[in-house]
Amino acid sequence: DFETREKEIENAINELNEDSTDEEKKAVEDEVEKLESEKAEHDEKVDDLEKKISEIEDEIKKEEVFCLLISFLRSLILYLIVIFGLRIMGKRQLGQLQPSELVITILISNIATLPIENSDVPLILGIVPILTLMCFEVILSVCALKNLKLRRLIWGNTRVVIQDGKLDQQELADLRYSVDDLMEQLRINGIFDLREVDYAVAETTGQLSVRKKAQYETLNAQTLQIQLTPQPVPVLV
Repeated sequence: DFETREKEIENAINELNEDSTDEEKKAVEDEVEKLESEKAEHDEKVDDLEKKISEIEDEIKKEEVFCLLISFLRSLILYLIVIFGLRIMGKRQLGQLQPSELVITILISNIATLPIENSDVPLILGIVPILTLMCFEVILSVCALKNLKLRRLIWGNTRVVIQDGKLDQQELADLRYSVDDLMEQLRINGIFDLREVDYAVAETTGQLSVRKKAQYETLNAQTLQIQLTPQPVPVLV
């Protein structure tokens, strides 16, 4: 403790007088020089430590910026891969999802978050499973298009829930579709009265396709027997 030693030296200096011997004065001077030397060394060590701490802080800041840049690039790469894969899987993937497509989409989103959240996970461990799932979905879709049984096994069948204006309670029960769910889907289709429906089909995507009875259909040129001149397709210039 430098403060304690300084006080002791000050007391020793104060105790010196004319009767003090040269050896005592010399001892006090040596102690003073030794203390000053130790203080100088201590100050140098403190300066060195402060410089090292400053260098470490600068390195930490550089590492943080580097980690942010790496995280940005990893996120961008995974984003482009997922978008590319969704385009390969077809436009239908972006709209109405089949059960298998929904599963693939959920799996891809979960896998893509792992390399983004944890930089210790190699990026390739996220890219390979994503591309594998996308390729599997494409192959499965191609096989399903060529095989009716496989298509029905994977995507299921449509179910007629209303036929000739009559509600099929058994089909609703098999689909675990309540009447409230049915009415909600009808309202989405612009129908608020069940008596207006002639035919309704529950699609494999979960949506409801509805055909109204003839007397409730919206008037159009065909029903009015009006001949219309074909119009060219508008083109933006």
